[in-house]
Amino acid sequence: MQEQDLLQQLENTAFACSSLIRLSGGSANYVYRGILIHAMPARDNAWDMESVIVKYSLGYVPGNAGFKLDLSRCSVENTVLEYLNQSSLLTMEVKIPVTYFLDLNAHRGIAVQQDFHHSTDIASIIRSTELSGLWTKSQALSTSQEVGNWLRHFHEWASEPQQADFRSKVGCNEPMQRLKHKVTYGTFIEILKNFPGILGKNIRALEMVKERAELELHDLTSGRDGPDRGMIHGDCWMGNVILTKYPPAPIGRDTARDIIFIDWEMCQFGHRAYDLGHMIGDLYEAHHFHGSNIALTMIRGFIDGYGEIGDEMAFRTAIHTGVQLLGWYNRRAPSDVMKGAEEQILSAAKISTHFIVGGGEREKKWFRGTPLAPLFHPAT
Repeated sequence: MQEQDLLQQLENTAFACSSLIRLSGGSANYVYRGILIHAMPARDNAWDMESVIVKYSLGYVPGNAGFKLDLSRCSVENTVLEYLNQSSLLTMEVKIPVTYFLDLNAHRGIAVQQDFHHSTDIASIIRSTELSGLWTKSQALSTSQEVGNWLRHFHEWASEPQQADFRSKVGCNEPMQRLKHKVTYGTFIEILKNFPGILGKNIRALEMVKERAELELHDLTSGRDGPDRGMIHGDCWMGNVILTKYPPAPIGRDTARDIIFIDWEMCQFGHRAYDLGHMIGDLYEAHHFHGSNIALTMIRGFIDGYGEIGDEMAFRTAIHTGVQLLGWYNRRAPSDVMKGAEEQILSAAKISTHFIVGGGEREKKWFRGTPLAPLFHPAT
């Protein structure tokens, strides 16, 4: 859809916009900042709202009509945001956007959501030498701790008996369960076929991980409960965590800022290790390919913030970290050149595989010498 058509669809709503500015980021939707024709009071009436985020969704990935996406994701996100914004989680440091308007039909979805001015997603910060250089190690550590702590509280909140209605409304979200499986456990062995020396030595262990994941997918789509299963964010990486007031103020001045967790379309019934491993895998990718040492600091902070977990959960998280990291190979347009030097690429494939195999074979001693060590050394 052209921006002009979208403007016309909004013109008879309370959110009529004078212009739309295309934003970079999410690959599942067209995302814009809409400049409101008439400013509106914000929810807390503290200031006038002059812009909104407009998400335009189709039944496929923008620019790739062959990659189908179920439009039910729009109503899932709307439901999740509605419940979270009425929950006890609102008292914490991490915030959740508000959906003001949703227009959904069989062909497309239009959502109008809260805009957060002067904000930057953390994935962009840690991949930029200039932006990450404005962040102290202690600021990065405390931010990642807050994100981990909030995620733990979300996982626990969503499993409370009082949240049965929330779980019922969101459901298993099977379309997104299958999508998540497709882009992780459904592809990682295919990726490793590009590295036959690595695949050949580890094929049986990797096949066992894949088989286990396929059995688990059947359980999850059936809503079968089990240890460490529950409602998860589903797309839990630092690209979906944004900071307001970035760059931060100099030390000694007001450094108050908000942390916002966005993009809840993939919220689903899943294994909680999927959220942890996704986040850690993304951070490790930033370290490996962008030389981001601050990303290693954030791995430790995120794990410490999430809090103590058992060995079974730790090994599952390690496996998913490896699978998520290995997915870097496919996270590009088919025509794009592979990022990284040849040595970096081979090293990433080796490290990813060792995380997967080491998790499956419970190599705790080896993990204690890696950035994933905090999974096995809870903060005290």
